[in-house]
Amino acid sequence: MEPCGLRAAAMFNDVFTLINYTVAPGMPADSAPPPEVRLEESGIAWSTDDAIFRNSEDVADGIFRSNVEYLHQQQPHIVSPDEGVENEHFRVWMHSEVGGRYISLRGLFSCLFCD
Repeated sequence: MEPCGLRAAAMFNDVFTLINYTVAPGMPADSAPPPEVRLEESGIAWSTDDAIFRNSEDVADGIFRSNVEYLHQQQPHIVSPDEGVENEHFRVWMHSEVGGRYISLRGLFSCLFCD
C-alpha cells in the first residue's frame, strides 16, 4: 500500500453544502434557487507538507505497479491518480490531533454570505 499505514487507509470524506438563503430586498422568497456558498479548498495544508508528502517518482511518471495498492485506488472519491499523496485533503488528514478533539480543516470562506 502506498502510502502505508492505517491512518492513510482510514481516510474519509464528508461532503458539506452551504446555501445562502438570504433573499434580496423586493424579491419573492421563491423566485430563484438559493446560491451555494463557495468553499475554497486549496491552501488548507501546511506549507511544510510539500517536503513530507510527495509522490514517488513512479507515481509522478504515471507508472503504477500491479502489486501495489495506491491512495487513489483506496480513496477514488477523494484522490485522483494525478494528485496521489499531494492531495491537500490527504495532507490535512495525515496530521495527528493533539488532545481529545478532532479538528480537520476542510476549506476556507473568504467572505461568508457577502454581497
